[in-house]
Amino acid sequence: MAVAIGPDGAYYVGELTGIPVLPGTANIYRVVPCETDPSKPILAEQARLRGLSTIIDVAFDDDGNLYVLQYGYLDGLGSVVRITPDKDQPGGICAQYQAGLPGETILAGLSQPSSVVVGPDGALYVSNHGASAGAGEVLRVQP
Repeated sequence: MAVAIGPDGAYYVGELTGIPVLPGTANIYRVVPCETDPSKPILAEQARLRGLSTIIDVAFDDDGNLYVLQYGYLDGLGSVVRITPDKDQPGGICAQYQAGLPGETILAGLSQPSSVVVGPDGALYVSNHGASAGAGEVLRVQP
């Protein structure tokens, strides 16, 4: 499971759906603090981002772009996809991100990737070969 705080202050939770990797079965849920009943700590919205595959990690940049690290369903390799929200899309932030799907592949052909983060320089830092002792590496990618 992957979690990141979005530009709207909500939590975005990605599904690690497991094996077999099936296209379009992983979702990202938007979770917000429940303001109407303080005894309920969170509220998971019905609206979600669909059409992704085995989500490993998620991150946002300062412009509101959502980066999703996922496993591929055809080749078993990982990739980083950028989903740029369509700010003219009505229906709230989930609809704006949904309008940006399937997104743009920023980096492909990753083997056992385990994390993505947006650095203070705006570059993406992706850990690759994360499950192989002594073979791990961090890749710097300028999107």
